[in-house]
Amino acid sequence: MPVRVAFDTTPLVGAPTGIGEFVGLAARALDGRSDCELVRYVLSIRSRPPPGEVRWLPYPASLAVRGWRFVDFPSGRRRLHGAQVVHGTNYFAPPTGLPTVLTIHDCSFVTRPELCRPVVRAFVPAVRRAIQHGAWVHTPSTFVASQVRELFHTDRVVAIHHGAPEGPGLPSRATVPADPDASPLVLSLATLEPRKNLSRLVEAFGRLHDRLPAARLVLAGGAGSDEERISDAIAALDPKAAQQVTLAGWVDRQRRFELLSEASVLAYPSLDEGFGIPMLEAMVCEVPVVASNAGAVPEVAGDAALLVDPHDADAIADALMLAITDDALRSGLIERGNARVASFSWTTTAARLVEMYEQVRSSQ
Repeated sequence: MPVRVAFDTTPLVGAPTGIGEFVGLAARALDGRSDCELVRYVLSIRSRPPPGEVRWLPYPASLAVRGWRFVDFPSGRRRLHGAQVVHGTNYFAPPTGLPTVLTIHDCSFVTRPELCRPVVRAFVPAVRRAIQHGAWVHTPSTFVASQVRELFHTDRVVAIHHGAPEGPGLPSRATVPADPDASPLVLSLATLEPRKNLSRLVEAFGRLHDRLPAARLVLAGGAGSDEERISDAIAALDPKAAQQVTLAGWVDRQRRFELLSEASVLAYPSLDEGFGIPMLEAMVCEVPVVASNAGAVPEVAGDAALLVDPHDADAIADALMLAITDDALRSGLIERGNARVASFSWTTTAARLVEMYEQVRSSQ
């Protein structure tokens, strides 16, 4: 008998981030299985989904999360009637009395609260209470799983990697730029938040620009709390370098892959990550990756990226220079990227999610 899962699709409302990418692709993979039936729900006071397709929980999410630190109200049980398991795909789920899974994408809201917005820091007591009441935790990496076990004192943790990008809009593989001196493009795909370390990337780009005056930097990502510091970093650059920096804002899936098809290298210098979908997007497009050695980045990137200390602007600049100008290195990164990305499959992800749902269902 298929397991019936109430699946939170709230991250698909508005402009989706990496979490939205996970939710959309995971839901599509789960829909293709006969052993799982999704009951989609949206937790929002503003955006009402189409009737009959998605269950609507009309609660203001920020207030609900604060309330769930102390009480099981407002409850979602009536609106999620018929579900056997509830999967909160973005750190929390409405209290229902049903077996519950929380996806914790990274633990920076506990370990590095200064990098997070207040609304994210408010997750901590709600997550603790849910786990104390029996919730299971899904994480996208073994790195985050080990953090959750230590920080939340639970063994009910299952690490399941995301799959690689796939589906409509995925471009054919890019080619290695024949003339990297023409106008090499350093691309960042990240929300403008402190955890993404973009002000230091801008600093590193200034040092790269001294050696490659034609180099460009595109920061493609939604608004975040680090915008002022990023703007200050751009203003501190040599005027010629500053003119080569573009703040592209949030970009949709098609535009992301268009930018990747133009990019010489993806820069991913995060201070902490629970997974890192943009790295796989770059590997799919045969774009070399320069990334930090922090969080789950090494676990996901394997040997298919140049990993550097995210606090060292010189190291970031040196790695970007190598990834752009060293043809042998570029070819090796692309070859290893092809092999690495092939090991991440949404089919496998969905199968393991269903195994987890069945285990959670049978545990209560």
